[in-house]
Amino acid sequence: GSGPSPRSNHVAALYDDRVLLIFGGHSKSKTLNDLFSLDFETMVWSRVKTNGPHPSPRADCSGALCGTKWYITGGGSKKKRQAETWVFDVLESKWTVRAVPPSSSITTKK
Repeated sequence: GSGPSPRSNHVAALYDDRVLLIFGGHSKSKTLNDLFSLDFETMVWSRVKTNGPHPSPRADCSGALCGTKWYITGGGSKKKRQAETWVFDVLESKWTVRAVPPSSSITTKK
């Protein structure tokens, strides 16, 4: 398969010591919200297809993988910062919103 386009400031995680996940980041012209996986056993990239809601385009976010759940929080684009936390279920290929904090001077551009 084809891998992700060139990007920077994306977030990545390693699942089960064999699958690399890459989400979002900046390309030359825009902020991204695509999700890719690289299977180290086959060395094949795949674009992960998800159903339902998904995070808005973002770069500079933080992520932590806990079991089969990948938590991604913060980040954003040049125009808008994001404060909510999204959870990607690796087995179900599904995103859910975990937490949407109230606006604060820390997360809101003034």
